[in-house]
Amino acid sequence: MTTVANTIENLGKIAKAKPYLIQKITKEILEVENVKLTPHLTEECKKVIAEKAIGSFDLFFDKIDEKNKVLSFVERQEKSSRKSLRSKAVEFVRNHCE
Repeated sequence: MTTVANTIENLGKIAKAKPYLIQKITKEILEVENVKLTPHLTEECKKVIAEKAIGSFDLFFDKIDEKNKVLSFVERQEKSSRKSLRSKAVEFVRNHCE
C-alpha cells in the first residue's frame, strides 16, 4: 500500500513536469476506486490512496480535460468515514468549484 500511495502522490508532480501525460495520468489515478481489496490492500488503504489522489489532482487540475470525472471522484470522497480524506475532498471542491 505504501508504494501505491507514494506513486499516486508523485503522479501530480510528474503531470506538472510532463504535461503531455496529464490525460493518461488522470485516467490511471481515477482507477484507484476500482482496485480490488486483498489481505494487504484493505478498504482503509484505499481511502489513504484516494486522499493521495486528491492531492495529486490538486497540483494539475487546471490542465485536466475531463474535470467532471475528477470532481465526481472527489465529491464521492466527501462522504468518507476517514476524516482526513473527507476534509481534503471538501477543501478540493471549495478551491476548484467556487
